Amino acid sequence: MLSLRRFIARRTRPETIYTDNGTNFVGTNSELKNLDWDKIMKETDIKPIKWKFNPPTAAWWGGWWERLVRVIKELLKRTLGKAILTYEELLTVLCDCEAVVNSRPLTYVSEDPNDLIPLTPSLFLNGKSSYDTVDLDLRKEYLGQLRQKRPGKPGHDFKVGDVVMIEEPSKKRVYWPLGKVISLLPGRDGKVRTLKLKCKNSELIRPIQRVYPLEVPFINNEIVKIDGVPTSSVNEDKLTSNAVIKK
Repeated sequence: MLSLRRFIARRTRPETIYTDNGTNFVGTNSELKNLDWDKIMKETDIKPIKWKFNPPTAAWWGGWWERLVRVIKELLKRTLGKAILTYEELLTVLCDCEAVVNSRPLTYVSEDPNDLIPLTPSLFLNGKSSYDTVDLDLRKEYLGQLRQKRPGKPGHDFKVGDVVMIEEPSKKRVYWPLGKVISLLPGRDGKVRTLKLKCKNSELIRPIQRVYPLEVPFINNEIVKIDGVPTSSVNEDKLTSNAVIKK
């Protein structure tokens, strides 16, 4: 019942609702039928909602909306991965997924920029073809962009003095500590597969597969600084997970 109220508040009152035979749907329909609709229609312009159910044991009848449920699940899976969100964060992500689904083209998408734009559900709902938030998406955090960055791998050119993120599977990425490479530990074949790292209060030895190199110390032949200090002179007090990277 609360979900139906939210839907009506956002999308106006529907004339017909199509669902399967879920107990929550059947129960809500029964409660609405028990109202005195003759009196309601006499005093207001509200009409009863027509509720159409699929035949029992015929789940395939709802394939066209089950397909959209799958689209939402795929969007959530790709967006969240294994992340744990607060209620507000999850609500925001769900609204973004809703915008993506409602912006999908329903007609042919032409490559000619002079052609008409394709029809989308958003055009019918609010008169707009999409709900892009390009201006908000341009606000990107550096550590967040490392999500697409691969960890170190054999052949990666680590150098003493490089600042890296150290993977800790039990923590979220934003809480992974920063470290500085203080020594390269080559194997018998001369290839470097292990690094000795200096963290805030300790020294660690990690395989390069657990180390994410940051884009320091050189960009365009300029030394990048962390909290105003060149990376070559970064000390243990500067190696914290909330360090600010700037030129």
